[in-house]
Amino acid sequence: MKNVWKGLAVGALVGALVGMVLDLLSGGSDKLREAGHRVHDRAPAAAEWVREQAPAAARKVGDKLADTGVVDHAREAAEHARQHAREAAGQAREHAREAAEHAREHAKEAAGQAREHAREAAAHASGAQ
Repeated sequence: MKNVWKGLAVGALVGALVGMVLDLLSGGSDKLREAGHRVHDRAPAAAEWVREQAPAAARKVGDKLADTGVVDHAREAAEHARQHAREAAGQAREHAREAAEHAREHAKEAAGQAREHAREAAAHASGAQ
């Protein structure tokens, strides 16, 4: 029976620790639930504050961007890109024109050679008869 009392004491201590942990968890969940309710109650006011502050914040950001010259740099970059696109389009048109001219010349040569071969074939056919 000496060991039974030891077991009962250890069991009581472990039981007490488990009970304390469960109480802490229960209290923590209650606090989280309460905090959730507070957030839910205050969310509309916070959203309204953001809606009121957003235009002023956007103006401040716009002013800062204008002060730093970012907008001007963006416009210059866009103009530069537009000029390069025009130049590339002009070069592409020129290359297409040259390619069409070469194709036309090759087609004429091929047609001339085909006529010549046809004449030779006709002459050969009439001589064979």
